[in-house]
Amino acid sequence: MAGSGECEDDEILRLLPPPTSFCCPITQHLMLDPVAAADGQVYERSAIEEWFRRCSGPLRSPLTNLPLPTVLLAPNRALQRAIEEYLHGRPELVRKELDRASVAEAVRLWAEELQSAKIDSNQALLMARAALAELRQPLAKLREALAAGEQAAAEFENKLCAAEAAVGVETTAAQQLSSGVWQVFSTDFAFAAVNEDGSVVTWGSADHGGDSGNVQQQLSSGVQQVFSTGAAFAAAFAAVKENGSVVTWGLAHCGGDSGNVQQQLSSGVQQVFSTGAAFAAVKENGSVVTWGDADRGGNSQNVQQQLSSGVQQVFSTEVFSTGAAFAAVKENGSVVTWGDADRGGDSGNVQQQLSSGVWQVFSTDFAFAAVNENGSVVTWGDADRGDSGNVQQQLSSGVQQVFSTLGAFAAVKENGSVVTWGNANYGGDSGNVQQQLSSGVRQVF
Repeated sequence: MAGSGECEDDEILRLLPPPTSFCCPITQHLMLDPVAAADGQVYERSAIEEWFRRCSGPLRSPLTNLPLPTVLLAPNRALQRAIEEYLHGRPELVRKELDRASVAEAVRLWAEELQSAKIDSNQALLMARAALAELRQPLAKLREALAAGEQAAAEFENKLCAAEAAVGVETTAAQQLSSGVWQVFSTDFAFAAVNEDGSVVTWGSADHGGDSGNVQQQLSSGVQQVFSTGAAFAAAFAAVKENGSVVTWGLAHCGGDSGNVQQQLSSGVQQVFSTGAAFAAVKENGSVVTWGDADRGGNSQNVQQQLSSGVQQVFSTEVFSTGAAFAAVKENGSVVTWGDADRGGDSGNVQQQLSSGVWQVFSTDFAFAAVNENGSVVTWGDADRGDSGNVQQQLSSGVQQVFSTLGAFAAVKENGSVVTWGNANYGGDSGNVQQQLSSGVRQVF
């Protein structure tokens, strides 16, 4: 009988998914070589190194989108030992990981072979075409298997829901949150939890994103990331799915209603940015789609031609009551702005300086500061909280990083000195400690 109980326990263990903490947040697979990055997150070494290689421009965290100060990775030996001990009792997962790694390595080697092949004759052309066909065969089978698995899971989900309804089982938010949650997002009034199966559970103020009933079917699977707006007494969510589509809910005028741009948001979206009451989605072709409060960046019609391609990153000012703006950095180093003119939406006075060479943009709630490749800084927006005229000479070169409060900026230069500007009540006046900030500063918090 004891042996029978152990077998049953083993069978139950095999049905359980691996712990979320053992899986890489990039690949969603078990980690064999876990390493900690500068953002404090743990990744599979090969996955985060590939992320670094693919990053264009300043390095950013794949989870938080915040800048990474270094590419150094620290091995997490304790977690690695825990995973190895776990896999010792799950040999079927070891085989699965090895099979997956073998397929990935085969694909990589075939790709390298095709790229390095010299095609200088008809015979070489035929061989290259045959190699390409050979590469596509296992990929096609994988796609078919994944599609079949998704269909089977959806059918089982439908049957399960029907069975629960037949016996009067009510699936509450509390039940849905009892297991499988891997990330939670929020507005000022509501939460949205993303489960391991890609479904979303929401709760909180119904009008501000806590009720997703109208889009629940679209949120039942495939969600990878959730973003939000959060103006005073108003909020909305936007979920990006694995097929590149976007689903929105919450207060309509704050971005909860994306009906006017739904066709543009049906595929290809890679990232979403927000102000207090508007969203801006960057697509894989480098174009930008906006919706929400027009005064807070939801209407980009005046610059739509400039936003049709080449955008790499979007930044924003965040004013909860009177306005906000966006600033997009393009792959040629130029900057495009829109939204509330007084809060950075109008960069006309410095457009020539923003036509090339910009690699990063920072903001207060009222103004922007762009750092150029030559280390100079260009500012625009609300003068009281962002005009750098009094320190422009000090900002003409050598700036490495800029930090901000709600109404002031602080720039750290390569010689370790700090330059401040903006509203004195928010930190814009550092005169009393200027001697101490003249050298040796590495970071500002």
